[in-house]
Amino acid sequence: MTEQTKAPAPEFRMQKMYIKDLSFENPNAPDIYVAQTEKPPEVEVNLQMNNRQVQPDHYEVTLEITAKISNKDAGKTTCRGLPDLALSFHQTDCQPGLC
Repeated sequence: MTEQTKAPAPEFRMQKMYIKDLSFENPNAPDIYVAQTEKPPEVEVNLQMNNRQVQPDHYEVTLEITAKISNKDAGKTTCRGLPDLALSFHQTDCQPGLC
């Protein structure tokens, strides 16, 4: 009888997992958390995957995730109990982003 040799089974093991670079910007905080909006935010997500061999049988696989969430309606405010004069001044004399 001849002995049949089996080919080794393919192997995939995650060796290390780490965050190489992380950036988070929230330029409108903390106001953005209390803003009442009428429409949902615009969401854009981009994924990019790359790999490179670092040693025989070892590869670095990178996943770059870029997410942008914006809401042009987020600058709305809530005003209660103010006299009409105060509201009319705010609406007519202030430039967006300055008041």
